[in-house]
Parts: sequence; C-alpha cells; structure tokens
Amino acid sequence: MEPIYLDIGNSSFKLAEYQNGNWTILCKEPVNRPEKVINFLQIKCENRELVISSVRKEVETKLTENLSDINIYSLHVSQVPSKLLNYNTPETLGIDRFLSCFGAASLSKKAVIVIDAGSACTIDYMTAERVFHGGVIMPGLRIFKKVMADALPELPEVDESLPANWPGKSTNECIRWGLYGGYASAVEAFIRKHQTGKAETEIYITGGDALLLKKLLNGRKELKHHEYLLFEGMREFNRFNNANL
Repeated sequence: MEPIYLDIGNSSFKLAEYQNGNWTILCKEPVNRPEKVINFLQIKCENRELVISSVRKEVETKLTENLSDINIYSLHVSQVPSKLLNYNTPETLGIDRFLSCFGAASLSKKAVIVIDAGSACTIDYMTAERVFHGGVIMPGLRIFKKVMADALPELPEVDESLPANWPGKSTNECIRWGLYGGYASAVEAFIRKHQTGKAETEIYITGGDALLLKKLLNGRKELKHHEYLLFEGMREFNRFNNANL
C-alpha cells in the first residue's frame, strides 16, 4: 500500500496520498495548529507508512512525538548520495528544494529548472541525471508585497497584474510595474542564468503563488505548472532509497 506523504512547510502542513496515478490533498493546516493533522494521521495511517519532508525541524519533532505508534520515515539531505549534490553546504540545504527538483527531473527525464513560489521563492537547477546544482532563494511574492505595503503605507493597493502599457502612466500602473513587473523580471533573469550554456531544460513551477507568477511570466509559455511537484519528489526519492537499501 502506498504511504501517506506529509509536507511540513514554513507556514503549513500538507498531507497527501497517491492513488491510481493522481494526488489528493487530505488535510492542510497552519503549522501552529497540528492537532487536526495528528488526529487525522492516527486514523489514516493505521497499517500505512508516513513519509515526511520538513523544513521546520522543531515542528516535525513535536508532531512525531504524538505519533509514536505510526511507522514514520523522514526524508533528509543526509540520505542524498553525494554524487547527486553539486552543492557546497549540503547540511544547510532544505530537503524540499532537492525533492521538488527530483520530482521534476523524474517526470521530465531532462534537465529541469524548478521555481517554487511559496513563502520563499526558490529557483533551482537539476540535470537529467538528477544532480542538484542549487540556485536562488528569495522572498516570496506575498512577502515582497507585504514589505512594500508596510514600508510605504501611503501607496494605494493595486491589482495583481501587469499594466497593458509601458511605462506606467499612473501611480497604480507604476506600482504594478515595480511590484509585479520587478518580481517577474528578477525571476526571468534567474531562469536565463540557469539556461546559459546548459543543455535543453524544462521549466516547472509550483507553490502557492505559482499560477500568479506564471501569469506574470506570460512570455514563458513553456512553464509547466505542477501543484504536487514536492510530493512527486517525495514519492520518487522514497522509492529510490528503498531500491538502494
């Protein structure tokens, strides 16, 4: 029987299962409210393994202390073979970055660039041989927007879109160009850096702001949106580990 997969992110728990070729989100809760997740797992994980990916070690510890009767397998960077990491400080690498790329490369069979547009936005590169080469960590779009609103409260709120004309001819348009246009331009520049001198790549985008960012990057028609990319990586890496035990 397939395991249950739990992603412990910066802001939320997401619990998913894979059945008949499709992913289903079973539960999603803020990380400061683990009770519902614990109760759900105590019922759902009877006779099933729980596979965890976490970027919040202290949250994972508190959660697993309440799940002592469940078979838990946590994925960590220390389990990644050194030949799959072209990264100078693997001890600081968030396992979610590696797993999202691992999932994308497993699906694509080509080199991939993975944009994970969540609380943080990461833009990473992995070869077709599933060697992780690192990339970029930057504030997520929501953080970028909040910082601007907090620091410049006199500016009006604006729609999450780019103006049709350039340059901006109103304060509203100028803010939208600076906020959303500036963010999209930064992401676009990092994509080009990853592509320079590389073999053909496929670009995947995932995370809570993926659809908005994909819309802002409307010149990048080849972007592949995959909502469950991290879970794909968890599943593939768990199978990889089991095959190499």
